[in-house]
Amino acid sequence: MPLARGADLLVHEATNAYLPTWGDRGGAANLERLTVQHGHSTPQMAGRAARAMAAGTLLLNHFSQRYHPHQKGLMGTIARMAHGAAGYEEEGRVIAAYDCLTLPIYQPDRGKRIAPFERRADPLAADQYDPTAAPD
Repeated sequence: MPLARGADLLVHEATNAYLPTWGDRGGAANLERLTVQHGHSTPQMAGRAARAMAAGTLLLNHFSQRYHPHQKGLMGTIARMAHGAAGYEEEGRVIAAYDCLTLPIYQPDRGKRIAPFERRADPLAADQYDPTAAPD
């Protein structure tokens, strides 16, 4: 990892997250072991990688199909899992990617951090999206 040390942005997959409120059982350590066996990562693993590399910002991607990107609360929970493992003090240093995300990458001399543009109004907003609802 010496080449990546101090990177402004680390893009890391976070396929599986341990979410007991979603029915996950068996513990986070068990889920992490199974996730590694399948060649994937958890948000905490991505956060630990960001910490080890001293990455400025962590962009999470490649989520399980059970996590819909329009579920802002859920995606925020996943981002917070990685944030805690990364040890970032400042909020907003972990971003959960979604389709068509535009992420401007500013040069350090401009004094701006990496942050996504605001999403436009979407008919599938988090408060409207229900993955269990029958299609229209």
